[in-house]
Amino acid sequence: MASVLQSASRESLAAATARLDAHIDENGASDLTRLSDDLFAVLSLLEREHALRRALADSATPAESRTGLADRLLSGKVGRPALDETPSGNDVKHQGEGAKKFRGEQDRR
Repeated sequence: MASVLQSASRESLAAATARLDAHIDENGASDLTRLSDDLFAVLSLLEREHALRRALADSATPAESRTGLADRLLSGKVGRPALDETPSGNDVKHQGEGAKKFRGEQDRR
């Protein structure tokens, strides 16, 4: 997946991976199950709602505004760990590519 991402996305992916690794190390199975369910719910939302994906990826909009939008829409619907991992900027632009590859890998298992 990282080979198709540009440098900003690679950096975002590395930071998200580090946060997720720390979360995995600090939490039990039930918390991790909730996180995975929440992340896939956000992924499904972004795949379905193209206008939202564009709004979160709009580099002309300040990052704080995009983060605020995600907070307002998702707070109370997904857990804080998933909300902290909600993509913005280049992450949103490329999430479809990563999701397709991930799902293909899951189908082969």
